[in-house]
This record gives sequence, structure tokens and C-alpha cells, in this order.
Amino acid sequence: MQEESGLKQFKLVKKIGTQYYYKDYIDANVERHDYLLIPETKLPEKWRFTGEGEGEDCGTVFNYQWIKQDEIYLLDKEFREYMSEKYIQELFGNG
Repeated sequence: MQEESGLKQFKLVKKIGTQYYYKDYIDANVERHDYLLIPETKLPEKWRFTGEGEGEDCGTVFNYQWIKQDEIYLLDKEFREYMSEKYIQELFGNG
């Protein structure tokens, strides 16, 4: 979380799944692990984070915001495609 968003201090609740798929733009198969985390401190509704380190994202500015259940369509297609009803229930507390 810290590397991707600058946020830290989360409690790991549980792993909610693993996704396997092919990414065209990197011409590779991907194995993504998805987790349910709970923040240990109050988080902002929106924030900016500038990528750090030596990787490709170094210096890139990312804008983040939390979404509601009815805003799933705002997610990037890569993540939205694998947003099962089970995931939605886990993430939004309906399960």
C-alpha cells in the first residue's frame, strides 16, 4: 500500500482472492493477490502521491479517491473486470 499510494498503517483482515490474467501492454501473464485491509488511522477522502524509488513510476503523480459501491464503474477496466459480487460484498461490508 505504501509503495503504490503512500498510505501506511493498515491491519490485514484477510486475503479475498487471487486473479490470473494476461496484460496486453506488457505481453505477460499476471498473478494479482487481493487483500482486505483496514486503516489504523483516519484517511483522507482524496490524496495525491508521487511515485518514489528507482522504478518506472518514480516521479509520477497519482491522484486517489475512495469510491462507493455504486461507483465500481470508475475503477480501471483491469480491476473492474475481476470485481466479483463476492469482492464487492467483502470490500463494502455487505457480506
